Amino acid sequence: MSVNINDFKNFVEGVSAKVQVGNTLTVEQFNTFCNQAQLLKYEFDRNIFITKDEISFYLNLFLKNLTTSVPVAGTLPYPADLEHIASIRSYYIDSNGVGIEVPVQSVRNSDWGKITSSQLLVATKEYPKYSWFETDIRFAPKNIGVVMLDYFRTPVKPEWNYTIVNNRPVYDPLTSVNFEWDSFAMNNIAGIFLELFATTIKDAELTAFAQAFQQQSNTPL
Repeated sequence: MSVNINDFKNFVEGVSAKVQVGNTLTVEQFNTFCNQAQLLKYEFDRNIFITKDEISFYLNLFLKNLTTSVPVAGTLPYPADLEHIASIRSYYIDSNGVGIEVPVQSVRNSDWGKITSSQLLVATKEYPKYSWFETDIRFAPKNIGVVMLDYFRTPVKPEWNYTIVNNRPVYDPLTSVNFEWDSFAMNNIAGIFLELFATTIKDAELTAFAQAFQQQSNTPL
């Protein structure tokens, strides 16, 4: 279940008001910190995947699959919402005429030239390879055909929007954008948000509270 942006706003404002006095966020600052906090949380879980090859419960929400044909040039533009490649497989027909999915091996960009020019390291449809460049993924062999790309997409940017009533901003649920994260991630993201806020206003008490809050939720900044 996603986290309602207005509930989140009430929560972090209520917590910060109890710890410090006299500092408030503008709507623009609040929305900026919301996105920064979720991206830091996202980066934390993504690094776990990179180092341990483990997809956290939270990160799994952003795992996406794309099945597509690679153009004859052997290059595939990145999906617009791609943040990190999880794995790539291709469709291969073996010697018995049976179609199977085979893993496409990742090759470091610095080694790509060796793969494409060496007769000993030549890639085949049975043992294909790929590397990532600035704007696209490049495959060998170029005629790899259909690939299945698993990747982590970019989280949608949360936004608290409002209408003006009696010269005051009032929450507008119709134009606001909620967090996509599961409700169990609320404490994680809130702790990061509060530390970002505390750092901005240079409030030592709120900083200490936010750090302790993060430790309780097991997600350090």
